[in-house]
Amino acid sequence: VDRQNFVSLFAAIVQGDGRGAGRLMVENSRTRECADPGAFCDGIARLVDSAVGHKLRLEKIQAGNILAQAFALACMHKVKIESNFANVCIAIMVLEGVGRELDPTLDILEAAAPVVLRNLVRNNFATAFHPAAP
Repeated sequence: VDRQNFVSLFAAIVQGDGRGAGRLMVENSRTRECADPGAFCDGIARLVDSAVGHKLRLEKIQAGNILAQAFALACMHKVKIESNFANVCIAIMVLEGVGRELDPTLDILEAAAPVVLRNLVRNNFATAFHPAAP
C-alpha cells in the first residue's frame, strides 16, 4: 500500500497535477486533522507548478527546498506524512547533492517518469484483476 501510494503521488507530480498530489497526501494522511484541505492542496499545487515549470532540472531547482516547503505546509495544515514517504523525501534531499555534482542538467521528471508510470500501470493492472477484499 505504501509503495502504491508513493507511486500514485509521484505520478500526479510527474503529470503536473499538484492539486491531485495534495489530495493524495491528505487522503493518505495517518490522521484526518486537516481543517482546510483545499488550502493545503492549493499550496502543494503552487509547489508542483513551480518545480514542473523548471522541468525539475537540478541546475534550476532545489528539491530539498521544495520538499521542506511541502513539509512546512503539511505541518501548518496538520497533514501527517507517512514515515516511509518522509524517509524517501530525506533520501531525495541527500541524493540531490550527489546528482547536482554528477549532472546538474539532469531532468528528474524525464528520468523518473517511465519508471513511475510503468509502476502505476502495473499497480492499476494488479488492482483491476486482484481487487482488495472489502
